[in-house]
Amino acid sequence: AVHYSGLREAAWKNLFIAQQTGFSGNYAEAVKQLDSIEANYARTSAWGFAALSKGDLLFRQEKFKEAAEEYAKVAAKGPKNLLPFAFYDLGKAKEAAADLAGAQGRYKDFLAAYPEHFLAPEVHLSLAAVHELSNNPAEARAAYEKIALLYPDTYWAMLAKAKVTPPQKETAAPKARQAPAAEGKK
Repeated sequence: AVHYSGLREAAWKNLFIAQQTGFSGNYAEAVKQLDSIEANYARTSAWGFAALSKGDLLFRQEKFKEAAEEYAKVAAKGPKNLLPFAFYDLGKAKEAAADLAGAQGRYKDFLAAYPEHFLAPEVHLSLAAVHELSNNPAEARAAYEKIALLYPDTYWAMLAKAKVTPPQKETAAPKARQAPAAEGKK
């Protein structure tokens, strides 16, 4: 137990350093450090966070396919507490890579497995947007209506209602009457 405790502590320390390195803009060095954590500390709880962090750094660099591979690793064999984030991030990476069918699949997987998760409204909104991008207005409308139904009186519902409500034509306001010009005083 003492050995594992030391490994776990080292893994989390290295993860912190790798994340700080990445956040400072040194992506290449951060990715190397995260790879090392994945290889050397695969049996610790830091492993999944390292893979998600690596995916995030790759996503920031617009390396969407590589980011998706990292998220997929966590989705396939990550700790249960990270699975919702892995599914969501995987959907976002696929969407960014223009793999709309893949994004739809991951978003649907998320919603089937985690309908009560705090990310669920965002995932519903992302799914609706992907339906729009896929030129499927009926599915998009159904998704927006579902958001409004499931999350009434929320920011999510407001966004969804704005998508399904046709824009109102602005009517010109009647011109205010102007008072007749004052006649000059004598």
